[in-house]
Amino acid sequence: MLLLPFDELAAIAPPSDRVTDIAGIIDLHVHTAPDVVPRRVNDLQLATLACAAKWRGFVLKNHQFETASLLVSNPAELLDLPRRH
Repeated sequence: MLLLPFDELAAIAPPSDRVTDIAGIIDLHVHTAPDVVPRRVNDLQLATLACAAKWRGFVLKNHQFETASLLVSNPAELLDLPRRH
């Protein structure tokens, strides 16, 4: 497998040529915080970002725990997200 340094990747696909519109996607494999490995966003932050980007959905993953109960911890905030975006 060939791995290129970031600056070489940028030269291949300059910012103006990169795909920036990800509206309508469904990300089928997303890990969120808290987790045994540091993550950049938690469930609510991801949901907020996904709504703002007009994603159709995402599937939460975790190597240690089930994920069904993760989104029900903030139901009021999650139900309000589509109205804010």
